[in-house]
Amino acid sequence: MGMLVGGDGVGAVPEAKWLACKGYRDNGDSAASTFIACCEYMLCPTDYQGNNPDCSKSPHVVSNSWGWFGGTDLFNPAIYAWNTAGILSSFSAGNTGMEGCVSIYSPADQPDILAVGATDSEDALAYFSSLGPSPYGQLKPEISAPGTSIWSASATSDTAMMFASGTSMSCPSATGVLALLKRRDPNLLQWRAVRILEKTTNRTIPTGRSCDGISDGVFPNNHAGHGRIDAYSAMVELITAGR
Repeated sequence: MGMLVGGDGVGAVPEAKWLACKGYRDNGDSAASTFIACCEYMLCPTDYQGNNPDCSKSPHVVSNSWGWFGGTDLFNPAIYAWNTAGILSSFSAGNTGMEGCVSIYSPADQPDILAVGATDSEDALAYFSSLGPSPYGQLKPEISAPGTSIWSASATSDTAMMFASGTSMSCPSATGVLALLKRRDPNLLQWRAVRILEKTTNRTIPTGRSCDGISDGVFPNNHAGHGRIDAYSAMVELITAGR
């Protein structure tokens, strides 16, 4: 949340209002049913007892730094419902790139769901960033974002800060850009927002990997997707296209 909202030079959309849903237990375990319930909550928030739904309080964007076993489509109906409702979203690609190609988590590996890989300070692909293609042969991830040694909020206290790495950090960076675009155009839909991000990326440095016969010197590829996000260029593209 610090990377998505933040303040004082940290975060993509400072001082934005936010809400959260707890998908993990205190011990780190999780259940698919809990994640689905969180997806439904974001579509139409309720009170803390699950009553009094108020869809007017649904967010404009949802950042998803969580994942499940690859090739799982359990979450697709709820996420596609976000798209229908005009809620933009992105998902962490995962941190299993060391295992090789086709290593992206679900739901990020699913069709029409935006998967975000991670880059480092030199715009190279992070060594841990999960790789495509998807189990269905689709190019994944679609884009990448900074996710190595990111300065953000820590959970140890209300004022603590920390450096963190992972696609759990790159995903909120991308979602923050989606939020900026959505603020400019409240009617912006998921498919168009994704196309804008893909069109306006900076190309990352090749790392010598090749998945599904596509080297990472060719874009888009199954390592960094279309490249590293560029918030300024994305906003210019949205404004220019709207004239």
